[in-house]
Amino acid sequence: MKNQHLDLFYLGVLFLLAGCRTTIDNLTPPQAPKNSSNIYTMTMAVHIPSRDRDAVRRNLRPFIIIDGKRQLMKGSELGQNIFVHDHRLSDQRNEVNYYYELEYDGDAGDKPTVRIEQSRLFSFQVSDRCISSLE
Repeated sequence: MKNQHLDLFYLGVLFLLAGCRTTIDNLTPPQAPKNSSNIYTMTMAVHIPSRDRDAVRRNLRPFIIIDGKRQLMKGSELGQNIFVHDHRLSDQRNEVNYYYELEYDGDAGDKPTVRIEQSRLFSFQVSDRCISSLE
């Protein structure tokens, strides 16, 4: 019984700490049907703790890293903390691995610092399947 109380305590602490950090969510589906332009939109959402919202929002620099190339993302019309990047895949590729980075100015006491949050590695695949309905 004592271990259950400790587990619940630690779970609560982790939950509270997770709310204190700026986090990155991947909104890109893991798979998409092939299109003629070979351009696919990669999308991320940034969650900023309320105590940091005003300071961080002014100086967000969102990036996507694909094949070792760091590319600046642009703001989306979908929302204030949503960022997009249109990526062109070559005809020879049908999969790409990528991750996101969020750079912003913070402060460590009396001195300004640059902070970087990084997402985990994601994979995106292009599907050659055509879906048709039977009549």
